[in-house]
Amino acid sequence: MFYWRSQAGVEIDLLIEKGLKLFPIEIKSGQTFQENWFRNLNLFKSYSKETSPLTIVYGGENFSFSNKNKLVNTFSLAELFD
Repeated sequence: MFYWRSQAGVEIDLLIEKGLKLFPIEIKSGQTFQENWFRNLNLFKSYSKETSPLTIVYGGENFSFSNKNKLVNTFSLAELFD
């Protein structure tokens, strides 16, 4: 478990490595989703070829997008790795 930062200052709050896959996770304090929250995750994905769906942990409801990216409530984080 670690975080990532590019030379340009793009940061990912949490990277979890499981086998050959990386799980990039952004953690937000808000309860209302904002589309720009995926900005750094999408930039990270452009650097890395082996990533799982992009995940944002926040205070709102769980939601899965059609592209498999996810919004996960803080209390549901552990379920990502079952």
